[in-house]
Amino acid sequence: MDSILIQSEDKESSIEIKRQELGDFVQYVVKAWVRGESVTNKSVFFSGTTEFVSALKRFEQSRSGSAVLDGTEDCWLAVEADGRMGHAWLTFQV
Repeated sequence: MDSILIQSEDKESSIEIKRQELGDFVQYVVKAWVRGESVTNKSVFFSGTTEFVSALKRFEQSRSGSAVLDGTEDCWLAVEADGRMGHAWLTFQV
């Protein structure tokens, strides 16, 4: 199972996305932690992944705009520009 873990600078908040291959399709387990509390969605299917990767590459080059990955069950993840210094802001809904 492949996974990615993204943590806040102070390590008090994080999001983990784990890939699960189920025969002919792939689903994801998404878990988020904030100051010791957690929430998990065990069955997320993402759509528009090709468009998300393209938008993420454009964001990385320009450090402007956003890239949004939509999932089922009202789950989504967005990378957005934060100010003029080129920082990124990660928002998500599990």
